[in-house]
Amino acid sequence: MERHEVANTVSGATVGGHLVQAGNIGTLHLHQPREVPRPRQVRAPHGPFVNREPEIAALAAALRRVEEDGLGVVVFTGLGGVGKTELIAKFTEDHREHFPGGDLYADLKAYRHQGGVDLPELLAGFLRALGTEPPAVEAERFTAFRTATAGRRCLFFLDNVEHAAEVRALLPSGGLVVVASRRRLPALRWTAPRCAGSGR
Repeated sequence: MERHEVANTVSGATVGGHLVQAGNIGTLHLHQPREVPRPRQVRAPHGPFVNREPEIAALAAALRRVEEDGLGVVVFTGLGGVGKTELIAKFTEDHREHFPGGDLYADLKAYRHQGGVDLPELLAGFLRALGTEPPAVEAERFTAFRTATAGRRCLFFLDNVEHAAEVRALLPSGGLVVVASRRRLPALRWTAPRCAGSGR
């Protein structure tokens, strides 16, 4: 009986592991998983920071809710210039190790200056920062955002919020959501002591 030998050949580049092949399968490309980005959007604090014990305690309690329940939300209200943004920037800088998924920032006042808060467009920015291409259909971005944040611990800072509905629409599946507003938002269940003066 005549024997025919088969020559196994592979062209292209391979990455990782051992390769077992029978016959000629042409070009083979094995790629490493794409690294998920870690956004760092909350700015650094501008200077020294003192005398915010009640507010820091509220943020610590919200962080415990994240550790226990997966999602924590805290709302700070107060007049412009009292230090809400500075407080949250300082907390973010001091606790970044608790948010391995990164921190994201949205100034809803800036969106209003563009003609109103476009929540689907805002979510598109969040999704891109998290390494997910936003769906073309705007209504699908809300579920895509919850999917992208499932099992990923991030901090979301929503600044200059005017309406509770804006916060509800932007709630992730998990992580810490910190809201700063010049208005009281009684429709939101999570609140913090009212910021009444500068903490700097």
